[in-house]
Amino acid sequence: MRHIRLLLGFALAVSILLNAVLFFKVRGKRAIIRVNGTPISRNDMYTYLEQQYGPQYKAAIVQRILIDQEAHAQSVAPSDEEVETEFTLHRELDWSYAQRLTRSPWLTEDAKAEIKFQLEEERLLAKDIPVSDEEIRAEYQANPQLYDTPNKAHCSVAAVLNDARSEDIRRLLASVSPPFSPAKIMSEFPQDVVFLGDNGRFTFAQPFGTQVNSQIFKMELKSVQPEAPRELAQLGARKLLIRLDELEPGHRADLADPKIIKQIRLRVALKRARPAAELLASLWAKSNIEFEDHMDRVNTEMLFFPDRARTKTN
Repeated sequence: MRHIRLLLGFALAVSILLNAVLFFKVRGKRAIIRVNGTPISRNDMYTYLEQQYGPQYKAAIVQRILIDQEAHAQSVAPSDEEVETEFTLHRELDWSYAQRLTRSPWLTEDAKAEIKFQLEEERLLAKDIPVSDEEIRAEYQANPQLYDTPNKAHCSVAAVLNDARSEDIRRLLASVSPPFSPAKIMSEFPQDVVFLGDNGRFTFAQPFGTQVNSQIFKMELKSVQPEAPRELAQLGARKLLIRLDELEPGHRADLADPKIIKQIRLRVALKRARPAAELLASLWAKSNIEFEDHMDRVNTEMLFFPDRARTKTN
């Protein structure tokens, strides 16, 4: 009886495995898109992506893994909190970056992965490069705006796409009782206005101790200021309407703060660091990387070391 149960259990496990294999084979061939009746399967999609972008993506993944492995081995890998902080700051202060992620939210994780890669690479390049206290003070005195916390003007910035609706949108933005959110205004005029930034919020930064963007920072709360949107022509913007929602004062960097010292030390060290290509070459040389297809290795080396590839072919 015990042997029968074992045989039945084995048969069941084999059946589940075969069904799983069959499922994924069928799933790959099943149409996930139809264009005028023409089916496009998951296999079709993967084949196209492999042909068009395979070499670049394979090389990028190899590079990220090499850098990530070395960063962890050298104990310089950033924490998730550090990556999230950089990501949030970038999204807050760069409206085009925020717009791109809003339109393509599936790119968010890759954007964070890119930030993590950059932090890891910089820290590896700067590691073991000595930086004196005098150099830290000199760097801060030369570039305080890089380390001071800037003043911030958190605004609702409406890119008006239809001049005929400009006054209506301005009136809603200026309303105090009740105040209208960007989402509410866009629902009222879905074809006539787009709000810039992250979830309809954009932040203008003013380096501490400067008058950059002074016109924005001198606006009265809830006032509206039209501006010429030269860089927004691609959105079809006719004008900008800006509502100042909140001011956040900045402050001088605290040179007793270990985080600030670490930031300055990194920037100074990077000025004397070897090129990133040399770091990648050393990691590539000491790593055991196996490719199923030899041409993947050839293509990856060509992308990593184009000068070496040209030398070999000459």
